Parts: sequence; structure tokens; C-alpha cells
Amino acid sequence: MSDYVAGLRSKVGHDLVLLPGVTGVVLRGAPASREVLAVRRSENGVWTLISGAIEPGEQAHEAMVREIHEETTLQAKVTRLLWVQTLPKSTYPNGDQIQYYDIGFVCEAVAGEAKVGDDESSEVAWFPVDALPALDDRYRKTLVLALEASRDVYLGTEGLRPEELS
Repeated sequence: MSDYVAGLRSKVGHDLVLLPGVTGVVLRGAPASREVLAVRRSENGVWTLISGAIEPGEQAHEAMVREIHEETTLQAKVTRLLWVQTLPKSTYPNGDQIQYYDIGFVCEAVAGEAKVGDDESSEVAWFPVDALPALDDRYRKTLVLALEASRDVYLGTEGLRPEELS
């Protein structure tokens, strides 16, 4: 938990907090042999894409690059804005209620070797697109949208394109 979130929690307790977050699909390789980076979460053993909270004063794309580096030690760059959506509310085991306003990105690894970079993950690995470990629905949908040839930005949880909203 960042100092910022800890400060909020000291004031609001376990009440719902809305925070800006980022999710990234980190890719490497040519389209025919493309691989996706995933991390296994320490707290529950579940494989996920890279995600995290935006710090005060930080730009969303900078937060994505920072989160990738913190979790995997890789240097990466953002190549595409993927989506903007509000994720469902959730509750941490300690009772803290949270809801993320999430900004999704497609990213490319540019330097380094993927390895565990912090205590949030127990494992980091590259997977062929067709041989990924089980991912929850949100991350599977993120990956599907990221691999589409379209350069559209998707809005909301249904992955709507802006022209589909009217």
C-alpha cells in the first residue's frame, strides 16, 4: 500500500475508495510468435497481467511503465491506449473496499530480463498467446482487445467503441 493510500485509509477506514489504476498487456515478438508477460500474485497464486495504482501527480502512461518495472524489472514502453473503464467494486481480505478507474495499455518490452521485482509477485513469465495460464475474465478480455488489429480505444466494461455509445 502506498503512503498516499495509507493516508486515505487512516481517514476513511474500510469505506469505499475510488482510485485511478493501470493495466498493461506487455508483448514481445513478431505477431506470429507473440508472447505475453504475466505475473503470479504472491497473495493468492493467481496469474494476472501487470496492473497497479497511479500515484498522485503521475501520468497514467508513466505509472504503467513504473508498474512494469517494479513488478518485473523490465524496461517497457507504452505503444497504445487500450481502454478506459471503471472496474467492479472489490473488498480486500482486511475489509478495505476499493474500486479502480482503470486505464488499459498495450506495451512493448524494450530492455532487461523479466524476473520478480517486488513482493507482490512470486513468479514472472513470458507465455505464447495460445498457451497462457488461466486468467480471470477481465484479463482475458483485456488480452483479446489488445491483440485485435484495431487501434480503437474502448470505453466501459463492455469494451464499447466510442461510436457505439450514441
